[in-house]
Amino acid sequence: MIDPKHYGLIEMGFTGLVVLGFAIWQLVSVNREIGRDKRSEDTTRHPVGEHRLDDRGGEAP
Repeated sequence: MIDPKHYGLIEMGFTGLVVLGFAIWQLVSVNREIGRDKRSEDTTRHPVGEHRLDDRGGEAP
């Protein structure tokens, strides 16, 4: 049997694993979407991070 004073550490470990797994999943998902945008043939949208200053709809501050 596990000593009850260790339940908090076990819960923190499980929670940390869930949070880490979710963060990695989101990172992979965002990187895939950026890759799809860069390969896109759609001329109405710009790939992420490839805007010129005049494409942003404003002047430089």
